[in-house]
Amino acid sequence: MLEDAYRAALSGEKRSFEDSYQGRHYHVQTLPIRDADGTVAAGMAVAQNITDRTHAREALEERNRRLDEFAAVVSHDLRGPLNVAMGRLELARQDCRSDHLDPLERAHERMEELVESLLTLARQGQPIGETSAAALETVAQECWATVATGPARLRVDGDCRFQADDSRLRQLLENLFRNAVEHGPGEEDGTVTVRVGALPDGFYVEDDGVGLTDLQATDIFERAVTTKANGTGFGLTTVGEIVAAHGWSVEARDGDDGGFRVEITGVETA
Repeated sequence: MLEDAYRAALSGEKRSFEDSYQGRHYHVQTLPIRDADGTVAAGMAVAQNITDRTHAREALEERNRRLDEFAAVVSHDLRGPLNVAMGRLELARQDCRSDHLDPLERAHERMEELVESLLTLARQGQPIGETSAAALETVAQECWATVATGPARLRVDGDCRFQADDSRLRQLLENLFRNAVEHGPGEEDGTVTVRVGALPDGFYVEDDGVGLTDLQATDIFERAVTTKANGTGFGLTTVGEIVAAHGWSVEARDGDDGGFRVEITGVETA
């Protein structure tokens, strides 16, 4: 390619193209060099190393591909069952009166809100919206009430305040709580205790369940990484994306009681 472009330069033609050599990427320009009377006397090639830019572009393209895939999963795999559940709820209201129906409707509304938020993230590339003041203890207790936790227990060991996108923060905690419950139990009676507490620059969520098992802490937030045979690994991937969107950092390690601990740091706490 370079040889052809250089020959074109000797014929008075300018060319611009990208090429690779020994693992590096270059933007190359070839152009003619003319003497005083305008005759082409020589050709010149100028190469600019654009390896980092090329890698960044490829990474962005891969991210966009994953976001498109994510949007398809949200639209099809979540909206379908949710619509069925909402329709059945309306039929149940016609057949009977029960104190369980209103909480069920609120749960459906929360699911619809999450679906809309996830679609916004995937399609528009806007990970977080407007932030507001959040109190860790309050939001943890509220999120715990929206997750099917069964006999599991929540213990809040410390509080802190910080700025966050409220919906995304709730989604983060709900996913961590759900992960702890689904990957328990930790005790002989089949229950798991989930602890939430403050750190100097953030907060943590820890359980006394089975821990990291075969997964490395550096891989746990990657897409499709899961310890369950029928799991998707989607929940912790969402956690990682929400953390990154806020500009925070996340790390997973074994908990103090042998379970699973997630630390969110880089948070400006008050």
